[in-house]
Amino acid sequence: MKAEDVSRPAITLASGRTLQDLRSVLLKYRISRVVIQENGKPIGIVTEKDVSRFLYSGVTNKPLHRIGILELLPKRALVSVSRDTGLAECARKMMEHGISSLVVADDGEKAIGIFTRTDLLDFYARRLAGRAKVGQYMTRSVQTVRPDDSVTSALALLTGKGISRVIVVSHGKPVGIITGRDLLRVMPLLRTAEDLKKKKEVYIPAGTIETIEVANVMKPDPITVTEDCDVADAALMMKGNKISGLPVINSADELVGVITSTDVVRAISQMEKD
Repeated sequence: MKAEDVSRPAITLASGRTLQDLRSVLLKYRISRVVIQENGKPIGIVTEKDVSRFLYSGVTNKPLHRIGILELLPKRALVSVSRDTGLAECARKMMEHGISSLVVADDGEKAIGIFTRTDLLDFYARRLAGRAKVGQYMTRSVQTVRPDDSVTSALALLTGKGISRVIVVSHGKPVGIITGRDLLRVMPLLRTAEDLKKKKEVYIPAGTIETIEVANVMKPDPITVTEDCDVADAALMMKGNKISGLPVINSADELVGVITSTDVVRAISQMEKD
């Protein structure tokens, strides 16, 4: 299969738009990235992770509607592929550049689609059943928080570790997941509270932001898998539930790792060239 067989039309924003516009688009379409265009051509991709990193950095006190989208545009180079690029090669490009999406461009370098890790999940689920078990590709070192930890502690892990999700655990067992998208919903409060604290005003009581608990923002009761689960089944679960990671548990329901879309991409990248 080739990139054009599974890519989707890209959701785009002009380079002159704002963080408020970006937030609205991400929430409206339930997507995790937007292609930024200038003069009709793609110049970069901004993801939920980029938004989290920007908010945590505290580089500006401006409200969302006054933060230009170019302020969030990462310095990483935009990586594009042609419609004829094979899927294994797409996966290798993602792994090589440490990215989660590729722009599919025509000969004139105009974006005709976007190719993401979710597309590779679909490919693996439909074509590669029986190839590998979750235990072979899962990540065993997992970043966790407790339900009563503050949202800022989860945000610090997401940005500091460069990850897309934090597992919420209680007594060693996964009880929830918190992602950048979950934080998008409380973004106005996060920035307002932080701005007011910096300005030393009292519209929001001091310490309010620290009292927003993970339990109030996380997605509870996460779908889990075991180490002996087929990677294709895990990929199907992720795609069907529109998530990018599953906690891996043992026979006592204790957290032992996580299998993510990145792990599935890694499995595909190791395939022979198409």
